[in-house]
Amino acid sequence: MLPWYESITDELRIFDAGAICFPGHLHDALEASYVLEGRFAVGIDGKTEQLEAGDMALLFPQVIHSYAPLTDDSRMALVIAHPRDTGDYARMLRRNRPRRPVIRTAEQPEEIPGLISQLLRYGEQADGEAVCRGYIQVLLALLWECLDTAPCAPAAPSDEVRRALDYVQQGCTQPMTLEQAAQALGMGRCRLSRLFTERLGIRFTAYVSALRVIEAKRLLDHTDLPVTEIAYACGFETPRTFNRVFLRECGITPRQYRGRSGS
Repeated sequence: MLPWYESITDELRIFDAGAICFPGHLHDALEASYVLEGRFAVGIDGKTEQLEAGDMALLFPQVIHSYAPLTDDSRMALVIAHPRDTGDYARMLRRNRPRRPVIRTAEQPEEIPGLISQLLRYGEQADGEAVCRGYIQVLLALLWECLDTAPCAPAAPSDEVRRALDYVQQGCTQPMTLEQAAQALGMGRCRLSRLFTERLGIRFTAYVSALRVIEAKRLLDHTDLPVTEIAYACGFETPRTFNRVFLRECGITPRQYRGRSGS
């Protein structure tokens, strides 16, 4: 799954993300993911864990993570909070890393399902942020021991990694080769290639293609543009290439995806 650096605002976000399929990314926020139904593959810093209903993961700031549903009925709740929303835990989040970021149902305090329900309830309310901040701090208090945290140096990505991710994300719908990106970023072709394969775990071309598919899904969901126009708008050279890549990434064709989403 492809990582990028996601700019997170100070806004607290709590929502039912459904069958979220989200590529690898990292940001400055705490992210708690709780499986409501079905199963998910959750990537955490290069390792993949399978989470079932009731399992959850606590993802500290600057940790690369991704989501992929494994069943048709999969649903996940997400809580994304800036460290300042976590009260006294803000400093601890920056100075520690969990040895066990995944917490199975059987390992959780019995209050956790109820807390998640309350977070989802108040997360939908315009004036619910203060209550949600309180619940997030209770959530951390209940789960901190389960995480088995250890002190560490801040895990911020290097400027080189962040620049590369930002550049490709912003320009992925335009013609882009490894050579062009390397020149624009002021680094050698081989160095940029190794940065993606060794640090991020994905080939450069696969990363660009997957970002284009994400943009294509957005256009399929929210516009009436013909599939052919979407292919070119997202940077694919031909509709045939678009169909092949989309099928590989999503398991269905663009037209099937649009039909299933009801657009």
